[in-house]
Amino acid sequence: MSELAQVSAAIAHRGRRVGFAAGIETFGYDVYRETTVRLAVGGRATRVLAAGAAIDATQVAVRGYGATYAAALGFGAATRPTRDVALSLTVTPLAMWARGALRIDRDRRIALDGEYRLAPTVGIVGTLAHEASRGWSSGLGVTLRPRPWVALSLGRTGGPPGFVLGCGIGVGHGGFAYDVRLHPDLPATQTVGATVGW
Repeated sequence: MSELAQVSAAIAHRGRRVGFAAGIETFGYDVYRETTVRLAVGGRATRVLAAGAAIDATQVAVRGYGATYAAALGFGAATRPTRDVALSLTVTPLAMWARGALRIDRDRRIALDGEYRLAPTVGIVGTLAHEASRGWSSGLGVTLRPRPWVALSLGRTGGPPGFVLGCGIGVGHGGFAYDVRLHPDLPATQTVGATVGW
């Protein structure tokens, strides 16, 4: 397995007003490995506003140097003021605690994401984010839905800049997704995902 391998899985339950989610993600393999378990809860505050919070428990291990354990709290809110406009704000980490042999520094990232539906099958998506060490970054993309069960996307990411191409296919209560990210210096990164609903 590649030292840059990334694997994740999550499960979620959405109630009438409150939803819960749990997930696990690993990055790296033998020399460096970062494992995160996430628990999240969110709910609808008003007809057009929803908010939630997540707690991450992370272990970072480096061969020959030991490991560090950390906990982080994140916050997010989303609104859809009209049928064609959606906005969301995330702050991660809002607070963080760490203890162990390694020092973990995580910049606070504040991101504003937006989506505007130009037509029933065409949408514009954008991101504006700020991190203390990297400053401001932005991304812009377009989504196409030639069929109700097919989604295509093309966008430019920021910090560092790159391009992402994606495709999603809905099947029953689930679906499959694939995207490839083109980096300026590193080889292309491919991601495959699947969702199952019940």
